[in-house]
Amino acid sequence: EIGIEGTFDLKQSWCIAGMFELFDLNDAASVSSPTDVTYAITNPGFEYRNITGWTANGIVYQNNNWSNKVGIGFVEKWQETAGLPNSSLTQQLTNLPNGLYELSVYGHNINQKNGDAPSKGFFLTAGTAQTEIGAYGQYKVRATVTDGSLQIGLQLNGCTGNWIAADRFSLLFYGDPNAALRELLEGYITEAEDLLASSDANLLNTAQKTS
Repeated sequence: EIGIEGTFDLKQSWCIAGMFELFDLNDAASVSSPTDVTYAITNPGFEYRNITGWTANGIVYQNNNWSNKVGIGFVEKWQETAGLPNSSLTQQLTNLPNGLYELSVYGHNINQKNGDAPSKGFFLTAGTAQTEIGAYGQYKVRATVTDGSLQIGLQLNGCTGNWIAADRFSLLFYGDPNAALRELLEGYITEAEDLLASSDANLLNTAQKTS
């Protein structure tokens, strides 16, 4: 069963669609040409104006004037002093094709009383993999799905900041994990060879060139 479904009020808005396309994600996806499967995430940019789809433990929906948000909503946790308590925001994804995925989000973890200094203890998570979030930017983490399911989200653990905020989750599918990892390694080798052949190689010591 396929189609289009409105999940929020479309009053005074215009929705248009055309030319449905159906394809095998495993055949289409690769590291050089990943498939965007953000649709598998419910409410990835918090534009439902709430946290529908997510399980929250201390992290809350917000719609104030954070300059880095896109759209109406985002999620955050704030307190006046540094040292945010352990908290989480998670979502369980199901019915995913098995393979390698890359999850990303825009966010920050800062200490406002220390000149907005990037802080520790705020993580983007996918399965058992995690990436630490500090100064504002886009953060990414990769995980392999073997049973069609993946838990994604945000985790505060020993946070040293006083304000964390995040918006715009996205999910890319790289296809077969062995082929994807091979393509990634080939890319790293090419980058290393190009660096060693460039004038910048003079800036590297012998140990760096070897590694």
